[in-house]
Amino acid sequence: MSAIRARGRLPLLVGGTMLYFKALTEGLSTLPPADPATRAALDARAAASGWPALHAELARIDPPRRRGSRRTMRNASSARWKSTR
Repeated sequence: MSAIRARGRLPLLVGGTMLYFKALTEGLSTLPPADPATRAALDARAAASGWPALHAELARIDPPRRRGSRRTMRNASSARWKSTR
C-alpha cells in the first residue's frame, strides 16, 4: 500500500468481509497445523459411520453451525486438538 501511496495514488480495498484489510493491518492468527493422523482417523470414522454421525458427535463437543464435510473435518480436528492440550 505504501508503494501505491508513493505513486500519488489512493489504495482502495473493496468487497469481501474486510479480512484482507485486517490481515494487512493486524496480521492473521497463527493456527495449529493439521494433524494427518487425526484427519485420517476422522476420515475413516466418516467412511464407516457417515458424515451425519460425525456431525452429531461434533455437535455434542462444539455448538452447531453450518457444516459441510470440509468444515466438519476442520472443526473436529480442532476440537480433538484442543482436548489434547
